[in-house]
Formats: sequence, C-alpha cells, structure tokens
Amino acid sequence: MWKPLSKDEENVRTELVATEHKATGPSFDDKWENFKLKNPIGKVFVLVKERWDESENGLISLIRTIVEKVVGFFAETEQAKVVRQFKQMDPSFRLTDFQKTLTNYIVPELLDAYVKNDEEILKNWLSEAPFNVWKATNKQFVQQGVFSDSKILDLRGVEVVTCKLLQPSDVPVIVVSCRAQEIHLYRNIKTGKVAAGTEDNIQLSTYALVLTRNPEEFHNEVTDGWKVLEFARGGSRPFH
Repeated sequence: MWKPLSKDEENVRTELVATEHKATGPSFDDKWENFKLKNPIGKVFVLVKERWDESENGLISLIRTIVEKVVGFFAETEQAKVVRQFKQMDPSFRLTDFQKTLTNYIVPELLDAYVKNDEEILKNWLSEAPFNVWKATNKQFVQQGVFSDSKILDLRGVEVVTCKLLQPSDVPVIVVSCRAQEIHLYRNIKTGKVAAGTEDNIQLSTYALVLTRNPEEFHNEVTDGWKVLEFARGGSRPFH
C-alpha cells in the first residue's frame, strides 16, 4: 500500500532532485556533500562512517582491513602508471625487456663513457643538468693537463629500484642502481705518463641514474629516445 512520504524522506528527495533540471547547477558530488551537512539522515550517515573508521571492535576492524586491501588491490600502483605511460609512447614496451636493455647496453655504455670522459657519448645520453655537471668536472682535468684512462672491469647488480611520476607534470621515470669494479687512472696529455691513480688499484663504486623517454627522440639510433635526467656515482672503496 502506498504511504505518503515522511518529512525526512521529502527532505532527502528535495535535496537530491530539486536541481536536476539545471544544467549549470551544482554537481552530484556537491549535492551529496550538501545533503550530508544539512539533512538529518545525511548526518546519521556521516556519524556511522566515522564510527566505522574509528572503531576498535575486532570484527569491524577485520572487515575494514579486508575492504581496504581489496580497494588497494584494484588501485593502480605508481609503477603501473609509469609503465602505462611508456606503453602509450611505445606499445612494445615491457619493463622486463627494458631491464635486459639496461644490463646489456645502456648502463655499460653510459658508465664506460663516464669513466673515460667521452663527451660525444655522454651528450647523447645525459640531459642538460647532469651533462653540465660532468662538463664542469672534466674541465678541471683538462686545465690540469690530464686525461682519463679509467676502465670498467666488471658491472653487476643492475636493477630497477623504483618507478616514479615526477611532479608537477607526471613525468614517468625509472630509477636504476648498479655496482661497478673500476680502475681510476689519469695520464698526462703530453707524455702519457700516469698522473693520478694506479693500474692495480681496483675500486668498487655504486651508481644511480634516473631515466625517462622522449618521443621526439625516437629517431636517435643510439638512445632510442631514452634520456638520463639524473646521474650520480656514490662512494667508492678499494675492492679486495
């Protein structure tokens, strides 16, 4: 049997549908927030939710934990967002395949060029900021009349540490780390004699780099559009 609406039900109906015909009126979210603040039923809903969020009851806490985990499971992780952006640039992109490219090509070439101060290769890979840092350092060696004869002997532990979206423009980046056994050696430009370091002094160094990809440079046969935004060599210690 039909029954007339109660006063509270009339209020609910009025709050939710009164402005539906106005194309420029408040959004549904705005109406819902307004409903929660002004209507008695809405206030009860808010109170129940607060008690749900704050409850220490074992059963409610368990249910809340399960709900949060399910929601988290379906939420897109930051790594997934980064991979999705790279796949939008290149549908064939796979993070596992890129890991192999890092290990077999990008990191060895970059580190070898770095210890040898190979400007041409570094300019290909490094973005403006890290390239300028390297250039300022290399300038000091040139002024001292020495050149690098350093070598990478072994490269290990190349791994993707994390994937991030850099704010404020959500630039997708991949953070990579590795370890290298290397010899730091500098020779006199004129004589070729050793000016600093020794040929048997093997150092173990750690490196970190941050890469992104520029679709406008896909034509670059060396980098395939990949660019190093940050590059750093951490501490070095004698390798025994």
